[in-house]
Amino acid sequence: MNVLVPWLGVLIVYVINKWLPASFNTLFLVNIWFFSLPHTFSTFTRSDRRHFKVVMPVILMFTIFLCAVIYASNTVGIVVVYSFYFYWQQFHYGKQNLGIARWQGALSNSWVDKLFYFLIVGLSLVGLLGMEKQGFFGYVLYFPFTLHLSKWFIFFVMMVITGCYCLYLPKQRLHALGHTSIFSLAYLLTEHFALGWLLLNVFHNIQYLSFMKKFEKTLSFILLPVLMTGGLFLLQFYALESYIIWLIPLNVALMLALNFTHYTVDGIIWKSKKILTEITLD
Repeated sequence: MNVLVPWLGVLIVYVINKWLPASFNTLFLVNIWFFSLPHTFSTFTRSDRRHFKVVMPVILMFTIFLCAVIYASNTVGIVVVYSFYFYWQQFHYGKQNLGIARWQGALSNSWVDKLFYFLIVGLSLVGLLGMEKQGFFGYVLYFPFTLHLSKWFIFFVMMVITGCYCLYLPKQRLHALGHTSIFSLAYLLTEHFALGWLLLNVFHNIQYLSFMKKFEKTLSFILLPVLMTGGLFLLQFYALESYIIWLIPLNVALMLALNFTHYTVDGIIWKSKKILTEITLD
């Protein structure tokens, strides 16, 4: 997989938003419905997962997450649920970057690799949320403490850690620098949080779809996810739009549960040495 392809997507979105600031909402919706959701559904529809013994546990998992989201939003509050969603999403991004590095660079999956990839994610979040509160889909994210450290200082620390890791594993410098660069760009260097989140999400989606293309061999792998995305669109805007369970709109709970299921199943994929080995050999 060409590591520059996700960066091309990031560049296009950034340039369009820079020239046409009013295009942000359009870019956001295009990313969600044409890249993010097909990416999410492709986790469930891979050719090695299209049988009853695999599909039924995923449906059960989704149902459990849906009930948990509805319950939690009406007990601990929607802010806690959204914050949990955001943090899990960021470490999901980091885990995918680590998985791609394992696949392309034959990492041994040692604790050093995990420590580096997740430490960079954590530091970028400290830089983003340590100085000031940030809103996420209309709710202020919960962050447990305040740090009076500039984003540039956090960026410097991240680059030092990345440099040490590259010296430790020279063959991984391209993936390590890419990982640090996208999180730094998104949460430390981009002018506002919403745009940074969008750029990171675009990078993540294109990276995964490129990976899936390598796994499935043909573009036909995307057909079923696109059809499921279309079905979800109709469900969201024509069937569930006005339904509220306790305090949370049902369509919001549905999207959160879908993403939590995706993060869980995707985590299993990146732990599978068999899958990564087969793709590498191919």
